[in-house]
Amino acid sequence: MTILRSGAKAGHALVEKSGNQSIARISTQTLTWETVVDDEYSMWSSGANTRLSVPSWVTLVQVGVSAEWAYNATAYRSTYSTKNGAAPHGRGSDQINHAGGCETTRSFWSAPLVVVGGTDYFEVRVYQNTAAALNMQISGGTWHSIIILGTT
Repeated sequence: MTILRSGAKAGHALVEKSGNQSIARISTQTLTWETVVDDEYSMWSSGANTRLSVPSWVTLVQVGVSAEWAYNATAYRSTYSTKNGAAPHGRGSDQINHAGGCETTRSFWSAPLVVVGGTDYFEVRVYQNTAAALNMQISGGTWHSIIILGTT
């Protein structure tokens, strides 16, 4: 594995939501992505719009997530990333407990370094346990990113 050094070109992908996504009450759902902000190596595909897939020559990445929830002053929300559909990797999920008077909520999640290979992919899952469905917002606060840090 080669860690990218100063001056080396790192690749990256950044996708966002272009429409609200309703998250059913007391449920975990995988987010879909409709807007590509930047994607140098075609990590996103409209045919698999829940994931960012790492190119086969990549060995080390950093994954980032931001989730912006619609206004609701009760219950819990959590956000995390999965690798190949498995349990959360890196740092555990970010859980927020809301009390009265809260506004729109944004949570961030990242994994400092993740070893990857072959056809690894990452998805974002969210959970909320309010009494009704709650929307993920589209104001630029809900996004998913991968930064390439190492290659073969």
